[in-house]
Amino acid sequence: MKILQIRFQNLNSLTGEWAIDFTNSAYAEEGLFAITGPTGAGKTTILDAICLALYGKTPRLDRITKSENEVMSRQTGECFAEVTFATNTGRYRCRWGQRRARKKIDGELQQPERELANADTGKILESQLRGVEAKIEEITGMDFARFTRSMMLAQGAFAAFLKASADERAPILEQITGSEVYSEISQFVHERQREERGKLDALKAELSGITIRDDEWEAQVRQAIENEQKKEDSQARELKATEGAIQWRRAIAEMEKEIASLTGEAARLQEEGRNFAPLAEQLKRAESAATLDSVHAELKTHREAQEDRVGRLSQFKQSLPELEAALAAQVREAEAAERKVEETKSAIDEAEPTWRRARELDQSIAAHAEQAAALAEQCAGTEAKISDQESELARYRTAGEKAAKELDLCARYLKENARDEALFSGLAGVREQVKADSARRDELAENEDELKAARRALAKADAEKKGAEKALESQRKAMEAQEEALAEQQKKLSAILKRRTLRDYRAEKDALQRERVLHTKIAELEAERAHLEDGKPCPLCGATEHPYAQGSIPAVSEVDTKIDVLEKQIRAAEKMEEQVKRSERAVAEQKEKFSQIKEAAALAGRDVTSGRKQIERLEQALAKARIARDGQRATIVKSFERFGVAYDDAKADAALKSLEARSNAWQQHTQQRTEVEKQLGAISGELKKVAAVIASERTRLSKEQKDRDNANAKLAAMRRERSELFGAKRPDDEERKVRSTLLACERAAKEQRAQREQLQKRVDEQKTRKGALEAEIAKRAPELNALAASFSAKLKSLHLESEEEYVRQRLSPSADRRSRNRPTTWRSAGPNCKAGKRIANGG
Repeated sequence: MKILQIRFQNLNSLTGEWAIDFTNSAYAEEGLFAITGPTGAGKTTILDAICLALYGKTPRLDRITKSENEVMSRQTGECFAEVTFATNTGRYRCRWGQRRARKKIDGELQQPERELANADTGKILESQLRGVEAKIEEITGMDFARFTRSMMLAQGAFAAFLKASADERAPILEQITGSEVYSEISQFVHERQREERGKLDALKAELSGITIRDDEWEAQVRQAIENEQKKEDSQARELKATEGAIQWRRAIAEMEKEIASLTGEAARLQEEGRNFAPLAEQLKRAESAATLDSVHAELKTHREAQEDRVGRLSQFKQSLPELEAALAAQVREAEAAERKVEETKSAIDEAEPTWRRARELDQSIAAHAEQAAALAEQCAGTEAKISDQESELARYRTAGEKAAKELDLCARYLKENARDEALFSGLAGVREQVKADSARRDELAENEDELKAARRALAKADAEKKGAEKALESQRKAMEAQEEALAEQQKKLSAILKRRTLRDYRAEKDALQRERVLHTKIAELEAERAHLEDGKPCPLCGATEHPYAQGSIPAVSEVDTKIDVLEKQIRAAEKMEEQVKRSERAVAEQKEKFSQIKEAAALAGRDVTSGRKQIERLEQALAKARIARDGQRATIVKSFERFGVAYDDAKADAALKSLEARSNAWQQHTQQRTEVEKQLGAISGELKKVAAVIASERTRLSKEQKDRDNANAKLAAMRRERSELFGAKRPDDEERKVRSTLLACERAAKEQRAQREQLQKRVDEQKTRKGALEAEIAKRAPELNALAASFSAKLKSLHLESEEEYVRQRLSPSADRRSRNRPTTWRSAGPNCKAGKRIANGG
């Protein structure tokens, strides 16, 4: 990695924008260069800019966020750092920046912005904060820690290393090079060796307590095991025989229960057969009446259609007069709207000449008003020039008097303060001593500020450590609570599934649904099974015995009940399974968060240790700087006493400024005397020039005032004519209003015409549809009469007096449903009845 260019703005003490081009020949040809300067000159700021641009932080400031930025220069609203660098993969430009709201110095800090781009093409490679950091590490192969150890050593780290003792250099070297990992590895190996050695000793002790048996003891043990196995085999055979007997006895008990149930069912079915006799006669009459269902349905359909047409015809006869009245009213409204349009057009034609003349006068008035204003402005300008020249003449006269007085004062001051002339040569040495002392004070103050910042950082790191430890404990409790909830949900899911899987329940549900379909098909063939009689041949196979017609088919409702129970159980299990999955994800998230908080707590602990070491180093450096500054101050006090001024740390600048003021005053008065003498000569010549200019401007002013009065008179005459013609009204506004009214009238007339046409169309449609209905009713009347006569003849053939009697003879839908739901008694059809077998088996 090679850094090519650096650009930054408003960082630390370097305000404004700065740039360094390392591709310049001054750097490229020499190959080696140094950044030097006194404390506070900005050397470290250049290195901070490199770190900020690449990694968004510096060795001194680990984090720069929206709420905290100590690198931005005071009294500024924005800052940035940009680095162009090259690697084996190409040239890149990385930029970091932060600003305050609206770039005001008192605005709220905004979120930092980062950007990584190809330096040759300008293409943006990454613009997210985390993404840029990861991309930089990928391109350069270095994270922030490696970069600050291999390419840029932070300020103070190397100085601390050089001044440290032999015992203190090892941890500092580890911090710089990152070799502390080898110390940790050594400690880990030592601990692991001690732990494994303890395990080995325990195993040896355990092994020493084991007694080795002889062959005779092993033979006795094997014989005992063989005897026990024989006893176990004998008992297993006896247990198997007993279980077979128990199963056989249970089967006999179940069969006895089934025989008793079938006997009761047979008695119940015989009783229902005797009760069904009256209904059989009613069913016979209904079957006779059912032969007229199609004829009656056709007659009923024609009647209803004819009644519908008559009803619609009545509606048309009622609505047609109302539509015709509405059409007449709409015609009148449309004619009124047309008349209003014509009246508005006539008003526009009459007003157009007046509007045209008013516009012509407005244009002329505007032109003359502009001309009059220009002439008035010209006169005012000339008057202002004359006034300015007169004021300038007065100023020159006053300046001449003032210059004469200044010349007299300069001569008097130089005579009274002739001793200050010696300050001109001796003040430079004093100034350098004060400057050096100021630099020492700044360095001391910077060291004190750095110490205060380190203490604040330590307090902040300590607070963060405590907060992280507290958050870690809270997260541990939350994770344990989530794990308990997950265990409870898993327990509920196991209780619902009852040692089965959802797949088993779904398979059972599918089997029941297929069984329901088969039962439905069997129920549909119930009518065919009802015709089977014992002793009579089956119409399909000719058998006289029908064993499959005996008994009843299982009710479909029982299967539906089982399916409903399974569906509820499956839905409950699916819902609980989804809750378990969500809880498992929540537990994983809690564990990940716990790990992150634990890592943050460890990082905060390392920050506290590092902060304490830095504070100790800064306190030592501060003590040495104070001793050096005390020796320098004694020399400065003597220098000031030589010029008769007492030196004080708090008033050092004031004392120096006092001596500088005395020296400058002597030089200024010497120069002023020469300048005032030259000034007096120049003022005399200017007075003559200004007097001549004033006389020329007064002659031109007289002519301009005469032209202005003539233009004002013409303008007043045109304004009177305009007021008499059209008053204060504007022709464009008046014309716009009238034409807007015309447009509104035309739109209204258009709408009235459209409504009139729509009503006319509706009236025509009503008349057409009314005529069509009248013709259709007349055409279908004979056909309806013929159907009624045919139905009456068929009623007489069945010995039915009227249509009402026919309706009473038919079975009602509720009676039909009762007949279908009544259980059927099946008589024996013989063992060879193929139809009975197929019906009983659902097909």
